[in-house]
Amino acid sequence: MSLFADFSRQLQYAAPDGRDLLISCGASLRHLRVAAAAHGWRAQVRRMPNPANDAQLATFSFSPAPATADDRAPLDQIRSRRTDRRRPKSWPVAHEHLDRLLAHGPPADVTIMAVASRRAHQELLQILAEAELAQREDPR
Repeated sequence: MSLFADFSRQLQYAAPDGRDLLISCGASLRHLRVAAAAHGWRAQVRRMPNPANDAQLATFSFSPAPATADDRAPLDQIRSRRTDRRRPKSWPVAHEHLDRLLAHGPPADVTIMAVASRRAHQELLQILAEAELAQREDPR
């Protein structure tokens, strides 16, 4: 099985370098690995397997592996997840919550960064607002 990026779906203003598209593909890759493990398969992933094709992000092969309760729990979490597109709240997240969230990154091969300062938060909101406006005003 192979995972390909569809660069025609790239957000030209919000993520002109294709970063968001690759994040989405990474999420798909992670979900596939989680679902496979929950159903008794171990996915071997080879990232960027084709130097001649930048769109081919990964190839997968599968081998049987007994599923455990620890394998099934992440799939249940994926199934119950909901996207929340409301504006971020203005109050800070408690450090103990940030620490717990940040700890989830390394086991999933994900880099997570906290935007903790008020200035960085405001800058990020401004960048997101500008990207959203540009994206909305461009019919492409």
